[in-house]
Amino acid sequence: MNSQIDMCASRLSRLGDRSLAAALHARGEALRQDALAIIGREGGLRHGFDYVIAAEKG
Repeated sequence: MNSQIDMCASRLSRLGDRSLAAALHARGEALRQDALAIIGREGGLRHGFDYVIAAEKG
């Protein structure tokens, strides 16, 4: 969870709209705090699946 939020946060500097970048950063940190609270309360987070889509030129 932390690595995913950190990865997103590191890319926010690429956004030209600094207000949007700040809002997304704040939302990411809020999600981090929510997740850490759940981890503390329940001992972990349930996770889903990651998907990869590959296309080949036929």
